[in-house]
Amino acid sequence: MPSFKKLSPLLVLAVLLSSPAAFAGVVKADAVVGMFGFDWLNNPQNAKCAEVTKEGAAKFKTCTYAAAGDTGSFSGNADYYKCQVSEKSELMIYKTKARCTEELEIMKSNGD
Repeated sequence: MPSFKKLSPLLVLAVLLSSPAAFAGVVKADAVVGMFGFDWLNNPQNAKCAEVTKEGAAKFKTCTYAAAGDTGSFSGNADYYKCQVSEKSELMIYKTKARCTEELEIMKSNGD
């Protein structure tokens, strides 16, 4: 049986930070600047993917990250952010415009 007493604290930290679960949960709003998102609550049928700006991110009350193992987005895949502006406005945010467009098309085709 391996001895865990001899593990370097830096090695443990590196393993924890490389785990997708380490990033799940609340994130700072400025972490999503430059990514692409759409408002899925406020008039979803007219939603469009747009780049998140610093000014736009400043309006977010909260942002959470869904990592592998968390509930998926419209495609069923995790690895996205959800940022709330108000009770009637919440953005789904993705790292690329292509992923944003794919998720938006799925949402619209489902009538969500």
